[in-house]
Amino acid sequence: MADETVTGETPDEAHAMLLRLQEEYGRPTREGGWTVEQHTRWDAQRRHWRGLVVTKHGYDG
Repeated sequence: MADETVTGETPDEAHAMLLRLQEEYGRPTREGGWTVEQHTRWDAQRRHWRGLVVTKHGYDG
């Protein structure tokens, strides 16, 4: 199974990791796309980042 460890204690740190993952993985729509493990890892990080934003600002956005 994919490593679902999330990183970042602040929304900015968590978002920076999302950007690093996207850069590492490339476009999810490229030929062949992302693996299940890549989708799982990215989504876990996205959910972590979103939770930090909601906690910090009281809303999503």
